[in-house]
This record gives sequence, structure tokens and C-alpha cells, in this order.
Amino acid sequence: MSSSKNSPNSRTDKSAVVQISIQDGTTRFKIERATRSIDNILFDELAWKDPDADHKTRGHHSSWDGYHRLYHKRDHTAPIGLLSRAINTLQENGYTVHINKEADKSAKGIDTEWNFSHSLRDYQIEAVKQTLDVGGGLISIPTGGGKTIVAMNLIKRINQQTIIFVHTKNLLYQWADRVEEVLGVEPNIIGDDNFSEGPITIATMQTLHQRGVDTLEQEYGVAIFDECHKTTAADTMNDIGLDIEVQWRIGLSATPWRATPGGAMEIEAVVGGMAFEVSAEDLIEKGYLAEPEFEFLSPDGLRTANPRDSYWDTVRRCIELDPVRNGAIAEKAAELADSGHTVFVSVDRLCQGRLIEHALAGEQTPQELSKELIESDDDKQERREKKIAAEEIININGYNVAFLEGDDSMETREQTIDEFQNGDIDIIVSTLLKEGVDIPEISAIVHGEAGKSKIEKIQRVGRALRPSGGETAQIVDIKDEGKHLADHYKKRLNLLKDYYGEYGPDNGFSPKVKAVRDYLKENGVNIEACRVEEQDDGSVTIELVDYLGGDAFSTFRNATQKADGISYDGNKNNCEADWVESLVA
Repeated sequence: MSSSKNSPNSRTDKSAVVQISIQDGTTRFKIERATRSIDNILFDELAWKDPDADHKTRGHHSSWDGYHRLYHKRDHTAPIGLLSRAINTLQENGYTVHINKEADKSAKGIDTEWNFSHSLRDYQIEAVKQTLDVGGGLISIPTGGGKTIVAMNLIKRINQQTIIFVHTKNLLYQWADRVEEVLGVEPNIIGDDNFSEGPITIATMQTLHQRGVDTLEQEYGVAIFDECHKTTAADTMNDIGLDIEVQWRIGLSATPWRATPGGAMEIEAVVGGMAFEVSAEDLIEKGYLAEPEFEFLSPDGLRTANPRDSYWDTVRRCIELDPVRNGAIAEKAAELADSGHTVFVSVDRLCQGRLIEHALAGEQTPQELSKELIESDDDKQERREKKIAAEEIININGYNVAFLEGDDSMETREQTIDEFQNGDIDIIVSTLLKEGVDIPEISAIVHGEAGKSKIEKIQRVGRALRPSGGETAQIVDIKDEGKHLADHYKKRLNLLKDYYGEYGPDNGFSPKVKAVRDYLKENGVNIEACRVEEQDDGSVTIELVDYLGGDAFSTFRNATQKADGISYDGNKNNCEADWVESLVA
């Protein structure tokens, strides 16, 4: 956002040197003797536009401009994670920057071992090196690529008392086991009714947020935030991250995205900018991740939305309770299990999970299942729909199937996963295939849920990409139809193509589509709002499929209007074949 109009040559500042201090007792940096020009530059740069700003201010007499500002003009400060961004911005505007660190935020050393039985991979070595070189930041490595072992090596190398923040009980204990195994330290736990500190402490963010960071009794030199892209934990992470004083701030993520455009800056405010990033495409090419084989089922007779249905009514009727859709999922899971795959069916609704489990195991009669599904429902329409779903779902039967959901105890989960890994269970159907679920033996995933969530979809696919004997990973989804659902399917398809590149569905995006998408990204366009398709004549069309308001639409319009090879026909933006070829070249 920085602009040359605020450069030292066009202002009245007496000096082009900026002093930035990092003081004791704070997690913010301060611009000393800031001028109005400097304040304005950082006020604009360290900010992001809320996509729902118009909705939030509608009907209210509000002077809010729709931007979330992370730089405070009042005291000339911003979160410590944005220091590098602020320095770069000021330097781009002609300033010389001096940093004055007034506080020592390091902590006592710790006695660790190194019991990892393998050598670090080349990219893991580089991740450690680059993170040490820049003093922390965000490490982005795809699921299955070994983010945790990179963090362990950083703990070993930095050698200061460390606190690790997680957002689920599963992750709490997985980290504890891994720390003890690799570093030879029995970690202390904050969470799940425990509150104890030690040289290495693992804490659920929710517990510490409720108690307050000021309840911590010891000093830490390193703070590691696992799965820091997690949107639902965003506010909690920011509150904790900007309350705790440490020398080293490290974020771990397989998918450094959040639902809002400012999500990346919110992460950066806590942990700093990108220290290291490697793509799934690179790791697949090098053989570190299994190659995915994507299949999208198109069963005949899928339900589609009624014109007056709400989105949630559509999801319930067409995703959760559609006998055709759930039957196709069950049949595919059975086929994969018969082929020797370890199969995980991912759902996000309990009723759908029970229906698919019933189709595969057949341990209940349709009447018994129907009674179970409707016993807690007061709505007559929903009771009727669930009864039909139970009676019409196909019966394959004969498979050892387990259904896991959020209320299951840790003991039940661990026992089920052990039986699955030992081959005593053929198929797991579950709502739990998200962060914190580590089942290396999965070789096939069938996505029963729909939706368009970037983070959750990539997390789920990644659970099957750990290579096993050179096998490929089977990834199955449904080509949903009709209102809401068809658009969400296309977004999932494009997401997988974008994330996995040439290893994505249909070998990823064609060179021409990829070139146009890259052009839009480079010009600041929200690519998730665009559908980019190659035509038979070699041209490419760009169609807006999501609403873009305010500045976001202006950015899109400017990017398309400034290109000589793009024209608008009232429906789509048409990219001429020759212009696209110039991008590819």
C-alpha cells in the first residue's frame, strides 16, 4: 500500500533516518519521534480491508472506513511480528531504519537429546537454516512433510525454554509424545485439566486464554504456534501471541490461509513473515509425498436444491441425507477396501456418518437406524427426511467399519485407530479428519462432506499423501450439482488444481489458465472469486463467481482493463489467445 507520494523527497521531515525501538514489557515495536508522513505510511501499509465492511456498517452511522488497522498512530506502535514488513516499507519510501532493542527476551537453556532415527530431508534442513537466519517466522510445509520434526530441531538448536501452543486435545498429546520421543524431555502440559510448566511446555490456546498469559510463572525464549492458519482460533492466537514476550516466534502451517483477506497479516502480526515455504507439488515430485490420484464421482439421481431452500436446508437434504450420494460414497469405500486400501471416509455431519456406516456394516435394521437418528429431533420434516434416508440407503454389508466423532473418548479413538492400522477395521468413517489426527497408514480418502473450505480440504487430502511402498494416494470426491453445491464443487476442484499443480485433478491447470491466474494474483486480485477457463480457440475467459465489493472489485477491474488483450462482453472477460500466449512465454 505504500506510495511514493510519502517519500522523503516530497515531505518536510528534517531527517530520513527512522529509529525503531523494541522495549521491555511489550510485544510491540515503536517508531521514535514519528512524523505525520511516517505515521500515514505505516497506517496504510499495516492494514487490511474487511470484506464484510459494507454489511457491518449498513444501517449504522459509522465513520469506519472498513479497514482493520494494526498500526496505532496514537502511540506509533505495531505488533512485533510486523517489524520486517514495516522496515521494508519504510526503506522503499527512502528512509534509513535503525533498530534499538532495549530488552533481552531470551530464556534459560534446556537439556535435550536428539533421538530422531532419520536424517533431516533437504527441505527440512533448509527450513531450519532459513528460520534461524531470519530470527523466526512462519514455516509452511504441506501435511505429511514433517513440520513437527523441523520444530523439534529448532528447539534443539535454539536451546531455550519453549512453549508450544496447540488448539486441540489431540495435538496436545501428540506433541507431548513427540517431544519426549525425539528430545528426551518429558514436557509439561497446560490443558485437559492440567496446568504445569517446565523447560518445554505444551499448552492448548483455549486453556491459557481463559486463565490469562499472566498466570504463566516461568519465562520462555521460544513460542511455537502449531497450525496457526486455524481460522476459528485466530482471535485466541492473536491475544495470546501478543501477550507473551519471547525472543523467538515461530508459526507452523500446512496451509497459510485464513478465511479473510487480512488473515495472513493477522498471522504475521504474531509470528512474523514467511521464513520458509515449500509446495506440495515440489514434495510430490521429489518423492517425499505420495502422488494423489483424484476421482470425482457423478452418480445418477443426485438431489439438487429446491429454489426456495436455504443453504443449510440444501446441505441437509442433498449432502447429509441423500441416499444416492451416500450410497455412492459407501460403494466407493467398499471398492477401495477390496483393492487393499486403508480407507477413511470423511464427513462433517453425524447423521451422514451413521448412514454410511450402516450401508457398509449393516449391523442395524433400517428401522433401528431410523429410530436412532430421529430420537432427538422435534422437527417433523427432519424426522421424515431422516426416516427416508435410513430406509433408502443401500446395504452393502460385510465390512468392519468404525464411526468416530467428536464425543468419543481419547481411549476410544486410540483403540479404533490401532485396530485400523492393524487391519482389524476395514474402513473408518469420521468427522475427525482435520488437524491433530495422524494416521500414516491411510492410502485412500473418500470425501463425504461438501463445502468449499480451503484449509480443511487440503488438510484432509494431505492425510493420505504419506508414501507407502511407492503407492499412490486415492482421493475421491463428489461432483455435486445444483444451487450452491455445483459452485462449491468447482471451487474445490480449482483449489486442488492450484495447490497440487501438475499433480492436481486433470493434471492441474493448463499452462494458459495458470498464466492468467498468475497474472491476476500478481495484480492483487482475489483469485478465489474468479473462474478461469481455457476455450477451444486458445483464448481464456475470466468470470466473477463471488461478490467483490469496494476496493476488491476496483482491483479486479483495474487488472482486467489495463491489459490490452482482455475485453469484456457483458458476461465474461475474454483474454485473447495471443495475449495469453505472451504470458505463457
